[in-house]
Amino acid sequence: MTEQKQKEFPPVKVVLLGLDQGEFDPDRSMGELAALCEANHMQAVAELVQKRAAPEAGTVLGEGKLAEARLYCQNLEAEAAVFDGELSGSQLRNISDALGVEVLDRTMLILEIFRSRLIAVPIYTIVQKHRKLRIFCT
Repeated sequence: MTEQKQKEFPPVKVVLLGLDQGEFDPDRSMGELAALCEANHMQAVAELVQKRAAPEAGTVLGEGKLAEARLYCQNLEAEAAVFDGELSGSQLRNISDALGVEVLDRTMLILEIFRSRLIAVPIYTIVQKHRKLRIFCT
């Protein structure tokens, strides 16, 4: 998104979600996720991390934590939730249904950042770089 568009539209409010199985530093990982959200014109308004030995099969997080996250989304007027990790299609759908908002995982967020930055680059620049590369390689 260009700077002009960022000034015109307020950032999208999101709730950050994570699962702590003791394999990583959750504070650091959630901080990185918040920075990725900021890079995609999103504002983290809340952060929820559940400590569990194993993820819940269909939703990763337990029923109580999902209910808490739903309340955060409603009360803070969050438009989406971003999960710190990779989710399957059914997990994305199940969490989205439970929260009542769109859900992205870390991979989807990173891909969206690349997509938005690619669109901002003038096409002729990409074509020129490609042509130079082809000339150099032949």
